Order: sequence, then structure tokens, then C-alpha cells
Amino acid sequence: LGDVYKRQDLAKALGVPELKLVIIGPCTTPQQQQDLFSVLDHHLQDKDEVVLDITHGYRHLPFLLSYMLMAIHWTKEVTVKAVYYGALEMTDSESGETPVLDLSLCVQYAKTTSSLASFIFTGNYRPFADIPAFRRSSRFLAEGSFLENINRLAEGRTPAQSALDQLESAESEPEISADPLNRHIREVLLEALGWAREPELTKRYLAKAELFIRHAEYFKAIVCLFEAIQRWAMDCSAKDGQPIGWTEPDQKERPKVIAQAVGRYGGDELKRRFVILRHLRNVIVHGLKPKCSGRRALNDVQACLKAEEDMKRFLN
Repeated sequence: LGDVYKRQDLAKALGVPELKLVIIGPCTTPQQQQDLFSVLDHHLQDKDEVVLDITHGYRHLPFLLSYMLMAIHWTKEVTVKAVYYGALEMTDSESGETPVLDLSLCVQYAKTTSSLASFIFTGNYRPFADIPAFRRSSRFLAEGSFLENINRLAEGRTPAQSALDQLESAESEPEISADPLNRHIREVLLEALGWAREPELTKRYLAKAELFIRHAEYFKAIVCLFEAIQRWAMDCSAKDGQPIGWTEPDQKERPKVIAQAVGRYGGDELKRRFVILRHLRNVIVHGLKPKCSGRRALNDVQACLKAEEDMKRFLN
């Protein structure tokens, strides 16, 4: 590779525009390892694609490279397309042939793990739509996730149910049944989409609220809890022959009418918490300072806005 002409010949054979030889240190110290990262960061451009050959006498170097490329994937959208290893120790004694192992399954595992991490932190299952093993439910996962994120649970139920149907029938598919990670993802998705099986809209909102609380998506949880209690109170009123319309003649009185219905069918404590939910929703949406009629309600709202543990405790 030291000869420029040989590098050009090799580049042509590999189908790449150019090869560059970069001398690095042994990477035995943290500083030398950081220098290696700097080399990668310098030469890799945004959205480059990498084929990683980890055949190397210094076994720690491909290990370092693999983890560094994981980081650069997020800083520059660099994608590792494949990983190969020339297994000299597996050379056939009779033919003299040395196998080249395709280790690209590790690339897919890294992508799947990233999708799982994203779900754990946000509750958004959209990244799972890009996993090959779930291609049959991909469109439904993407559509359902979008509709959930804009609080359109009524419309989002249809794609969520379609995704559930696909996932339930996929249990025996080799890509899922033979792979422990994909089996785990399937179980995660079945739980995440389980709200769509609830027969009543109120219960669907409650199920989603529980998931949002678990993933620390507190605003979404507030919206879902508020809608669940509001719709439940309206349903109860309708059954009693006192329907509350979505467009009352006096819009200013509507929140008060619904709160009274919550108290009538759920008791004073549920009414108090419902009013706090309404204040929290309005404060977060509009960026306002909390304004409540009672000192206790004001204290509860302020506590939720100041400490995560208080917010979580209240929502639970």
C-alpha cells in the first residue's frame, strides 16, 4: 500500500474512488485511542457508508473501531454496511483456503438495540418499523406511531390493531422465533400496542397514559388522562340524559360543567385531581404561570411543575 500506483490499482479493484493510508499509533493509552477517533472523524464525511474489515494482528484495534463507528453513526449519520473477518486460524489444511466470515449480523443487532433504547427513553415505537424482521408490520407501526404522537388515538387504533394482528401471527416466523432479540422486540411491541385492544375510548386513553408515565412523557400522559376522565364524565352524563356537547353555547362554562360531572360521578377527590390536570395541561401548552382558585390546587400544580417525582406521583 506504500506505493501510490498499487493503491490506485487496489482502489479500482474495490470499486472506490480513492484509498488513503493513515499511520496510527498502537492505541494502548486513552490519548492514542482518542487520536484514532480523530482520524476516523476527520476522514469520514456525513452519511458515508463503511465496510469494516476487522482482520488485524492487533485484536484490540477492530474492537475500538467498532465502538467508535457507533458514535460517529450518530454524529455524522455514517452507516456501517457490513463487517468482515479473514479467519487465518481457520485456514483449511488441505486446500490452503482461508475463509472470510461475514459478521454483518452485528450491524443489525446494533441498529435493533438503538431502536430499543429509543423506545425505552421515549415510548415511541416508530424506530422498530425499520427492523427487517418486522417489515410486514412496518407501515402500520409508522402510521400508528405518528397518529399517537399527535393524540389521534381514535384514528391511530386502526393501524395499531393491524400491527398487532401481524405481530401475533409472526410468532413462528424464523426471523423472530430464532432470534432472542427480535423475540424480545415483538413482546415489547405487543405491550406497547395493547391499548388498541381496549373496547372503550376512555380505557384506551388510560392505557396510553400509563405507558407515557412509564417512559417519562409527562405532557402526553397529562393529555391522555385529561381526555380519559373528560370523556368518561361526558359518557356518564349522556347515559343519565344530561349530555354535555363539545360546543356548549357558553364555552367559558364548559370546563366548569365537565368538572361538576366528574365530581358527580367520581367524587370530590377525582374532581379536584381533574381540575389540576386541566391546569397542568393549560400551563404546559401555553407557557403560562399557574392560576388556580384554591391554595391547595395551586400548591399541587406548582409541585408537579418543579419536581419530576411529584409529577410522577400525582399522575400515578
